[in-house]
Amino acid sequence: QSKLIDYYINSDVVVDQFGVGSSGLIGQEAMSCEKPLIQYLDKELYEKFYPEMPPILNAQTEDEICLHIKKLINNPDLGIEVGKKSRKRILNYHNNEKIIKKYIYLYDAIISKTKFEEIHKTINSM
Repeated sequence: QSKLIDYYINSDVVVDQFGVGSSGLIGQEAMSCEKPLIQYLDKELYEKFYPEMPPILNAQTEDEICLHIKKLINNPDLGIEVGKKSRKRILNYHNNEKIIKKYIYLYDAIISKTKFEEIHKTINSM
């Protein structure tokens, strides 16, 4: 894994998955390293779990991918800006304290048979 982190650090952009519509570990690691990420996120699905889309370059087709790569080549400051916003988002939504808090709440909610709607609402507000 440390070699993979070296690849992220030495790259200008990370290109991840385009068929699934959700983010995986590679995308999150790239964002943690302040690298702009090109991948496909299904906005409708994603917004069910997060109040806003992450600062990625969302692309699903070859043309969209090429368009974002050209944008980054023509505007290197865009890559820096997206990378900084990406790291900030990872630290905000995926930090250990928040994740642990959510798991503890989820465990307690399941034990107490809390309705799914309430669990979903509470976790999204954490």
